[in-house]
Amino acid sequence: MYEFLLGEIYWLDVGYQDIPAESKTRPVIIIGIENNELLLLVSTTSAPPSDPPKHYNQFKIPILNWRKAGLLKPSWVQGLRLINLSKDEILIKR
Repeated sequence: MYEFLLGEIYWLDVGYQDIPAESKTRPVIIIGIENNELLLLVSTTSAPPSDPPKHYNQFKIPILNWRKAGLLKPSWVQGLRLINLSKDEILIKR
């Protein structure tokens, strides 16, 4: 059985908040683990915070190890959306 670790990045099919029937495969970050449940922070973006900052920019957290995580360019976590999934629901380990 695979051991999940805090801070790991996975690729997951995530539904859009405004159009739940549609989705996109996005990197997510494990921020909590309890029993068979994972708490994931979604989603990531390659768009840096605006200058001057807009309201949602306060929720952008830089991914410092973006290359090591397999991302193609500098990225930020948008700390607005949490997903709680079982370990079996993860699609692709990155």
